[in-house]
Amino acid sequence: MSSNTVNKKVSFLSEEFLQECINNILSIFTPEKIILFGSYAYGNPTQDSDIDIFIILKDSKLPRYKRARELRKLFRNYEKIEFDFVIYKSSEVDEWKDVHLSFVNTVLEKGKVIYERQE
Repeated sequence: MSSNTVNKKVSFLSEEFLQECINNILSIFTPEKIILFGSYAYGNPTQDSDIDIFIILKDSKLPRYKRARELRKLFRNYEKIEFDFVIYKSSEVDEWKDVHLSFVNTVLEKGKVIYERQE
């Protein structure tokens, strides 16, 4: 992983950098879908913006607050770039996807799908 892959002051993330992030996530999980959300997805990041990534897993035995631990360790190697990982099971997404203005609904409607598992 290169800490020079992205400069936090730019307003976009390169496809190469996103693919590197996806590959790192795939080294730990087998997600159904990975969605970029927040300021980088919506085109208005600032110098202080973090990179928000929503991951949908088919299933997990871990409670939601423990699911991103390994990812946080792996992504700690990126200097000057903060990541926020939110990881839901498919069943949890199903509970909230149709609730207007819920967090999940907003991510699904406004986020940018950067990976979707092919059957």
